[in-house]
Amino acid sequence: MGIPVLDLEAAAKSSPEVLREWGDAARGFGVFRLVNHGIPTSVRESCAAAARWFHGREASWKDRFAIERSRGNKGFVPADFSPRAPSSNRVVRDYASLDFGTESTSADGLRAILLGPNLWPDEPGFRSAVEAYHEAVHACAVRVSRLLSLVCGLEEKYIEQRSVDGCSLLRLLHYPKPAPQFDSVAGHTDYEWLTLLWQSAEGLEVYGRDGRVHRVEACDDSLIVLIGDLLEVLSGGRLESTLHWVTPREPDRYSLTYFYGPGFDELIAPVDVPETAAAYPALAAGEHLTALRVRHFAHLRAALADGTLRLPFELPGGNPLKAAKESRLAASVAAAR
Repeated sequence: MGIPVLDLEAAAKSSPEVLREWGDAARGFGVFRLVNHGIPTSVRESCAAAARWFHGREASWKDRFAIERSRGNKGFVPADFSPRAPSSNRVVRDYASLDFGTESTSADGLRAILLGPNLWPDEPGFRSAVEAYHEAVHACAVRVSRLLSLVCGLEEKYIEQRSVDGCSLLRLLHYPKPAPQFDSVAGHTDYEWLTLLWQSAEGLEVYGRDGRVHRVEACDDSLIVLIGDLLEVLSGGRLESTLHWVTPREPDRYSLTYFYGPGFDELIAPVDVPETAAAYPALAAGEHLTALRVRHFAHLRAALADGTLRLPFELPGGNPLKAAKESRLAASVAAAR
């Protein structure tokens, strides 16, 4: 049995049957394939072509847009195939990415890490292609968020209204090599409300709430939707963020991945959850997402270490919202051996 397939156009009228179908997919799997999502094929293809063009350029040229030059989380992130540890065949980063996100003219200090300016290549047509896809995928994410708000028993625009000028991010990802046979299974969850992903070839694997690992086929014109950490918090665990990883089997896998996030100043806490729901601490969205970005990027960790970046909070040791899922996955893998 594969992951559920949901039709966004057919869900325009949120009937009880539609909400039941969406609730079963979100609660039972934490991931689903989305069809009839409203993003024109030509818009997606133009953005994918822009991604291929950029990643095909020489390294010295791409370095002009290196993420270190932004002092935030916008720009080019190169692949790094050096080993994470001497005894492991896992590498530091098996993908390269060009990242764009929400820009705010008032983004300074701490806000600049998430909401600072993008770094745009000056190739004619590049920016317009990426911005057209960004606009379309954002509109799709808003529509999905309305249905998931209703699934959580909230007002239809509850998430949407807390995502104005949100800390969202579009990553143009390139996996240049097939993956090796890893010596262990590892995954991550996404930090924001939800993720909308298109992939040119299979490679994405997800650990569903059904206790099984699902390998996701290439997307053609569909999208993959993953539940994110903040939606898990908001729902008090009724929806869980999706543990996932990528093991590309073909060279040159591309992915257009959009992370739909909340406004910087939003406080995310469980709303209208039963007393038996798991306890989740309230999270200040801007601080939480900033801390995880700083942990993720070496140039921000270096700036924190040398004092050129100062944070009004301590960095967490990791992402606590994925720990329980990793334990369940390890138990599933061990049981299957």
